[in-house]
Amino acid sequence: MLECAATTNWFETLRSSAAVLASGIPMPFMIFGPATRVSSCAVRPSAAPALEGGTGKWGLIPFFSKDGKPKSTFNARSETAVRKPTFRDPWKRGQRCIIPASAVFEPDWRGGKAIATRIEHVEAELLAIAGLWSSWRWPSGERIESYTMPTLNANEHLLMRNFHKPDHEKWMVAVLTEATQDDWLDAPREKAVQLITPYPAERLIAQAAPR
Repeated sequence: MLECAATTNWFETLRSSAAVLASGIPMPFMIFGPATRVSSCAVRPSAAPALEGGTGKWGLIPFFSKDGKPKSTFNARSETAVRKPTFRDPWKRGQRCIIPASAVFEPDWRGGKAIATRIEHVEAELLAIAGLWSSWRWPSGERIESYTMPTLNANEHLLMRNFHKPDHEKWMVAVLTEATQDDWLDAPREKAVQLITPYPAERLIAQAAPR
């Protein structure tokens, strides 16, 4: 059981959660809106709509899974997630979350071999990555929360087009701006899909990851 602060600010939820240690954020970690509560998180009473924080497995476990293991569900193509059985139900139910991260890592192949590259906010702020979550239950009744990150095409993005193999499609996770974070958690589906947009390249910086 994870006890979380009742607050309308996702960063305050993260900072006050018992899952955040002095050394940083033990991933995976999710922030939920008031309409998408999960069983692993307790919320203190509040007059205002509360955000919740909780842990989950990276790689969405669909409802039809037999073994509770993710199978190529770490990311979800935003243009097809609404139709694919794996992601369709979480999307229709509005099970959206924010995954806070200090950085993302992608392979840079421009030199002929893959170089792990760390991509972070230019001012070292946390990245608020859009996510979809699901709750899967073992026959014993135990639940597992999991999530996936919607992606979008990055062929024209000034920074993210530099990653992945030259003959492969370029893609990126959907990083939310401060202005779109609340809407991602609470907006109707029709509006939420419009929030999956490229994050401004000038707000990101990339450098080779330490070995």
